[in-house]
Amino acid sequence: MQAMYVDRKEKFCEDVRGLFASFAGQYVRGACCIEMAFCGEETMPRFEHPDLPFVQAMVLELVLSRAGRVHVVTWMDEDTECRLLAHPGETLEWSGSEGEVSIYRYRRLAEFQRKRIERVDLSVDDAGRILEIRLQVAGAGIHLLAGEVYEGRDGRLTVIEGDESVLIFFNDDARGRTRFDTPI
Repeated sequence: MQAMYVDRKEKFCEDVRGLFASFAGQYVRGACCIEMAFCGEETMPRFEHPDLPFVQAMVLELVLSRAGRVHVVTWMDEDTECRLLAHPGETLEWSGSEGEVSIYRYRRLAEFQRKRIERVDLSVDDAGRILEIRLQVAGAGIHLLAGEVYEGRDGRLTVIEGDESVLIFFNDDARGRTRFDTPI
C-alpha cells in the first residue's frame, strides 16, 4: 500500500513538473491573480511595500497560447512546507464587490509581459516537488515560489519561503533583493 502511494505521488509530481516545463515556447496571452495584502487590518490593507518587490497571490492565472488557462497555486504534502502546483483552470473569478475593502483583491498583472516564454527553469526538492520556477520572458526572469509575508506584533514584516501564497517576482533583481526570514 505504501509503495503504491509513493508511486502515485511521484507520478503526480512528474506530471506537475511536465505541465510547468510545457510553458516553454508558449505565448502569455494574459495574467491575473487574487492578490493578498502584505499587512494591515481588513480596513487598511497594504498591497505595496518598498522592501517587498513582488506580488503575493493566493492564485495566479496564466492564459497561455497552447495550454489555455492555467492556475498556479500552492499545496502541502503531508507535513512539509508548501510547494508550487499548476493545473488547468476555469476563468478566475472574484466574488468581492467593487470598492469593497479586503486583504484580498482581483488584479490584472500588466507587469507580466505578453510575450513568448523562452525558457522554464525548475528548482525541485529531493522528492521532486517544485520549490521555485523561473520563466524567461523577453529576456527577463519571472520567478514564482511558495511563500508568504507575515506581520509581527511589532509591525515588522518577514518573508517566509515554503508557505501558502504564490510570490511573483517580475525580474531577477527583485528576486535577488528579497530577504527571507529577516524582519524588515
